[in-house]
Amino acid sequence: MGAGVSEYDCDEIIGLTVETTDGRLLGRIARVMFTGANDVYSVRGENGAEFLLPAIHQVVKDIDLEAGKMVIEPLPGLLEL
Repeated sequence: MGAGVSEYDCDEIIGLTVETTDGRLLGRIARVMFTGANDVYSVRGENGAEFLLPAIHQVVKDIDLEAGKMVIEPLPGLLEL
């Protein structure tokens, strides 16, 4: 069950914690960028590092507004710096 920003308002997405399907905490969504192909979430980690997540069903597996989190399944190489 994936979800994208089109199903939520940006103010609902910004601030959500992001974790992987195996429970690794990655950070919080700092902003949403609107591109031609798909939206992109900017995630800021505790150490200040930023990475970009495509808002596509293959990556975003669940958005739980009540719990304040998004669960993702990173594509190969997505989280490598």
